[in-house]
Formats: sequence, C-alpha cells, structure tokens
Amino acid sequence: MLGDGMTRKRQIVFGLGTGRCGTKSLAFLLDSQSGADVTHERNQHGVAWKGGELAVDEALAWCRGADGHTVVGDVGFYYLPYVEYILEREPDAKFVCLQRDCGETVRSYLSNTEGRNHWMHHDGSEWQPDRWDQCYPKYDVAAKREALERYWHEYYDTANELARQYDGALRVFPITTLSTEQGQREILDFVGVPAAGQQTQSDLVMNRSAFVRPPTPSGSTRAISTAVARTLLKQVTAVIKTIDRPQCLDRLIRSIKRDYPGLEILVGDDGFNPCPRDDVGYVRLDTDVGLSRGRNVLLEKVATPYFLLLDDDNEFFRDTRIERLVEVVASSDVSLAAGAVIRCRWKRHRHFRLRPIREQATPFNGLIRHESDRLTLTPGYS
Repeated sequence: MLGDGMTRKRQIVFGLGTGRCGTKSLAFLLDSQSGADVTHERNQHGVAWKGGELAVDEALAWCRGADGHTVVGDVGFYYLPYVEYILEREPDAKFVCLQRDCGETVRSYLSNTEGRNHWMHHDGSEWQPDRWDQCYPKYDVAAKREALERYWHEYYDTANELARQYDGALRVFPITTLSTEQGQREILDFVGVPAAGQQTQSDLVMNRSAFVRPPTPSGSTRAISTAVARTLLKQVTAVIKTIDRPQCLDRLIRSIKRDYPGLEILVGDDGFNPCPRDDVGYVRLDTDVGLSRGRNVLLEKVATPYFLLLDDDNEFFRDTRIERLVEVVASSDVSLAAGAVIRCRWKRHRHFRLRPIREQATPFNGLIRHESDRLTLTPGYS
C-alpha cells in the first residue's frame, strides 16, 4: 500500500465500451486516483479496427515508460479487438468495459455523427469521409441505424465472451456503476486501487445532454483543491465558432495547445471560405448561421460536463487560468463563470511590424447563479 514503505506494482489498465457510453467519465475516475496517469483516446488518430497492432504497441510502450505512476493506461472503444494481443504482452493488464443501453447508445451516436457513417463502407458521395472511419467495424446493411445496432450487439457479445475466457482480466460494468460511490469502488477494486486510497467522484456526467455542472442542493458546496481542478480540465471542451478568420483561429488554437495541451477543442466553421482542420474537432456549419445558432450546434456535440465558450479572436496568455474557472463552478452553486478580457490594439512599429499593445482588463469577469427562474450576476470575482 502507498505510504507504508512498500512500492505498488504498476497496473496497466484499458477502458472499453462502444463509445457514447461514459468512457470519458471512466477515464476521469481512473486518472483522479493517486499516482495514476490514464488518458481518453490518447492516440488522436485512433486505432484501426483491423491491423492496428503498431498503434497498440505504441500505447503499451507509453504505459511501460510512465515512470512514477502506479496506474497507467488509456480508454478507447477501439481496443476491444486487441484484448488478447495486449494480454499476450502484458498478462496482468486489466480491462474495464462500460455498457450502456443499446437504444440510448444508438440514439446518441446518430445525434453526434450527423453526415458521417463509420459503420458502413461508402465512397464519400452520401457520407462525409472521416478519420474515425477506420476505427470501427463495417456492416453490409441497408441503414446506418441497423449498422449501429449490429455494432452494439457484436461489441458486447465479444466483450462478454472475453470476460468469461479471461476471468479477472476483463469485466463488463453497466454505465450506472459510475453514478454511485459503491459502483465506482467496484471498478477501482477490480483495477487494483487500494481501498484506503480510492478517490470517488460525486458528479460524473455520463454522456447526457447537459453541459453545465449538475445542480446541487441549495446551500451545499464541495471543497476542491487546485490539483483536482487541473484534473477536471480533462472534462472541459473549448467551444469556438469561427467565420472567415483563419489566422485569428490559428493563433487561438496555438495558444490553447501551448498552455493547455490536454484541453479538448471543438471548432464550428460557418465561413464563406471554410478552412477545415484535422488537429481539433471540426464541424462544418451551414454558411453564416450566426453566433448563437452555431454555438448551439456545437454544444449538442459536446461530450464533457463542462464547456468553455471562446471567440475566434481570443488568445490565451501567461496569466490565463482556466482551472480557476473550473474550480469555482465545480465547488459552489455557481452555474457560469467568466474571466477577465484584456483588449489589445495593434500598433505599427519600425519595419512595418504590428505588435499588440495591451489595454486595461475589461470588467467582463464574474459569476452567474441560476436561481429559480432568474440569472443573478456577481461581477468582479477574483
């Protein structure tokens, strides 16, 4: 056990599940344990459903090289075909598989993959080609819904068979297991986290269409440390609606990746001259749909419990502290929090270079509480 002079053996763990079934929350739960480093879909290109052994080897190499950590791993639906491959190389690896109701899973996928079809072969004329196409199995059926239903049934038939064959290495848990302390402890016990050191989470959000903190009883608060707030950033999605300002957008994204490399980014582009990107989540919106409608479309696609709204001409700088906003929202009855906005004007210097001249912070920062049928603003929070 930790703290008693003994060294715990490093445990490699992989999370499984069809997707749209709480895998991000599972990754958050596992990663919040002391000494843990567990990611969600670490490989930004995914792992091919067939022939992805090289990507799996890279994931295993990363796990083996995670010095100083006692629980390491990755959560991703695409590891299911490689369970036996992984166990041959890491016999002590653990696999936690989440299962959500078939109908709910199918509806969630249909809502979040509009215009795309990862489960049927296509030539791009009806469905938009996507980098995730290679990561799913394909079915020769007439409709996308039917393919999704086949995928769900075959996925859990395989998972349950592997659980019987490799008892103690793989276990299937219903998604509701995440919603209770007892259920979370069952998962952590299976992974091998000592009971005395288990960290459970009271507000895990499991793929539902609610992107602000779940309401808490009036007057209740939860103390939360800065370290936990940083961990919570893994449950935040930066949402950016852009129109024909690729240079501004690129500057913003570069600043986010520089200061918060783990922050998920979702971009909605309604420009007349769209600029697709493959380094972030990219959504092509209808041309000039407007800010509000564009953001609403993006929010429907957010899979994390928190979101961060940004304009495409924003930029992070050295004093940006997104974790502070997360800490405030997660530890109080606040529904929304906003940071200070510093406006910059551009001044021409010698050699015709433009440099930003920082002006005084605009007092847009504050907190909003949802009270009955009203929103109450408390400005100037620091």
